[in-house]
Amino acid sequence: MISSAILFLCLLQISAQESRRKKKEFVDTLERQVELASHELGECKRRCQALEKENANLVAQLERLRDAVANGGDSLIKADAIIKREIKVKMEEEDEEGRKSSSQGVSENQNTFFVVLPGLLLK
Repeated sequence: MISSAILFLCLLQISAQESRRKKKEFVDTLERQVELASHELGECKRRCQALEKENANLVAQLERLRDAVANGGDSLIKADAIIKREIKVKMEEEDEEGRKSSSQGVSENQNTFFVVLPGLLLK
């Protein structure tokens, strides 16, 4: 018959093994959470940089429009041509980024914006 001391030691060993297994599961779960959070942070940083770039472009465009309005009608026609060209370039850049992102399995919503001036509608 097994003595109570040996039985107690076996139970302690089993308990210790179970504790180590649970600890390993917990650490593995935390590592996966850190990996996911790091990936999400990287995506957020990339999106933030893109939005900051877009914001700077829009601020510059707004300044040019203000100058055009302040300088009269001929400037509006020139501003219209400039803005249409900038929008075309921006759309081409977004298309290129979209192709790169789709090849990496990442998709982002692309926003279309409109600029409305008296007598002009720019897309």
